[in-house]
Amino acid sequence: MANHILEHAAKVDPPSPMKWVPLGTTYLLTTAGEKSQHGPDAIIVPKSLPTRSEEMIKEIRWTDPLLPVKFKIQSDSASCEPEGVEIVQKELIKDELQLASYALEMLSALGNRLFVLGLLFDGYWGRIWYFSRSVVISSTSFHIESQFTTFASIIAALPRLSFEQLGFDPNIFSLTPPTCPPRSLTGWILRLPKENPSGAYSYASIRRIIHIQRCIIGRATVVGQIEAFFEKIEDIKKGEDSGKGEDNEKDERAKRLYRRSLQPHDSPSVKKSPAPALDTNKPITFENGTEEECYRLLRATEEKYKDSWVFKLSSQVTTRRSELHILEKARSAGIDRVPAFRSSMSGVLARLSDGSLDALNLIDSSGGPLYEHRDLRVLVSEYIHHVYRLWGVELKKALHDVIYVIRDLDKAKMLHRDISINNLAYRRDPHGRVEGIIYDFDLALDMEADTASSKHRTGTTAFLAIHLLRNTIPPHRLSFDYESILYVIWWLVTYHMRGGATITEDPMEEWYLGSVKTIRGAKWDALSGRISILPHHKDLYEGLRRLRKHVRNALNRMIDECDTPALGRHTGEFTIDYELLSRRGVTAESLGLTADGFSAALGWRDEVERYERGEIGTQG
Repeated sequence: MANHILEHAAKVDPPSPMKWVPLGTTYLLTTAGEKSQHGPDAIIVPKSLPTRSEEMIKEIRWTDPLLPVKFKIQSDSASCEPEGVEIVQKELIKDELQLASYALEMLSALGNRLFVLGLLFDGYWGRIWYFSRSVVISSTSFHIESQFTTFASIIAALPRLSFEQLGFDPNIFSLTPPTCPPRSLTGWILRLPKENPSGAYSYASIRRIIHIQRCIIGRATVVGQIEAFFEKIEDIKKGEDSGKGEDNEKDERAKRLYRRSLQPHDSPSVKKSPAPALDTNKPITFENGTEEECYRLLRATEEKYKDSWVFKLSSQVTTRRSELHILEKARSAGIDRVPAFRSSMSGVLARLSDGSLDALNLIDSSGGPLYEHRDLRVLVSEYIHHVYRLWGVELKKALHDVIYVIRDLDKAKMLHRDISINNLAYRRDPHGRVEGIIYDFDLALDMEADTASSKHRTGTTAFLAIHLLRNTIPPHRLSFDYESILYVIWWLVTYHMRGGATITEDPMEEWYLGSVKTIRGAKWDALSGRISILPHHKDLYEGLRRLRKHVRNALNRMIDECDTPALGRHTGEFTIDYELLSRRGVTAESLGLTADGFSAALGWRDEVERYERGEIGTQG
């Protein structure tokens, strides 16, 4: 098994010679240079990495190791001795989990690794481990003394591996071949699909990484901002030189907008007083600025990313319909409140189970696969802004728009299935007015397609509909997406300040920490409890209160119609029979679990329409 993983490809373009670095009690640093909570017993790194002194070792980051190493000084059982070469499934034990935690840090450090190899030594017994987005595999054990030839062969083979064979994504590369793993991907190149007869690639230079999803097995989403696009490798150097000028020009444009915005801001119907003089010794922030100053700051920060694009890499189950498919279907249906995207630069970059992993033929006793095959997919889309950056009428407008995007998706036979605080965004129309949009369609369902659905509940725990918080998971329904809107608004006005920063307290941790049962109970109790709201969101309070009552009444009606015992009603321990409700004429429409029902409950439509017509400005 180790030979399949380590030696399946030609031994070309290796990193520099390797060395073994014991760490002892030294913890590795994060990508940002902060001390992390743990570190391996030893690591294998490129020989060129400075490690001559203890101070140098303390500067090693999770981006630097090629392999992590875990030691267990004394084996307490004979279970390490190999019993054969057959495939065995089992749960990981303490030391194996520790090694897995190191692999997690390395996979999540920069977003440029598809798998991590690791070594675990239990007394005189050793194993090679393989941690990928699809599966975790261990080799059979080898004894360091009695099987020294095997041990030596493994160690000797490591320096012959290329960066790709060590798990680094070959689709992210540098024009100058590195001798060490990078600590930043700024300036690196991302290979993109290109639809033409030659099957050639196009390219994008990376400006920065925005988000990395921490996981081993899973989608492992990585989002980054694109600096520039290139048709050919030869164009990249030229493009980098011109791109610097464009970047400087964009920054200067943002500064000019901000300085200009310090002048009085006119509204079609509201007369503003002149802006206060700028105190040059006290920079304006979202925390200390006036309402008008904060709005100007918001527009200036938006200008900085105007006309920018982002890439999204994700390791998706092969049988799942792609996000690109959902977006193309939405566009065909005339739904424009989704991100703009470049279909010719989006698609499948690689089948992650090709090569050595596929050669292992990992199947169970019935002949079925032991893991789900995954594709590495890329999506290029416009840079958009999270809705939680907004406040006042613009926040109402964005949220109100989103409600109707959910409706339009349903009309086009699609469900988003992950309405959450991080998946709602906005952009501005040519008149500078906010448009609410929904993005991240990784979990979306095309109801007309014969596609594999998720084997677990879909969505983000804090925003899941109460009926999804059960051990027996019902099929996803349109009303669940609407109910999630309630929890998003509630979360937003509780946590997010103007500009998007969050408060330090965690008043709603019971919505996402604990068992499914305790989370369901906490959210059920909250439907009748106190609503906490930040001062600058106070104009959303009445709408939120009415919407909460609207959802609570709908849930209570369903409980009544399903003849739920009184105890279950009070504790949230109830089951909804949707077929029974349908036979009794109780539908989402009759309960008001629709776009129009939510709009009426919020009571924002008139204000939003006046904003759209330009009759009121950001101050109402």
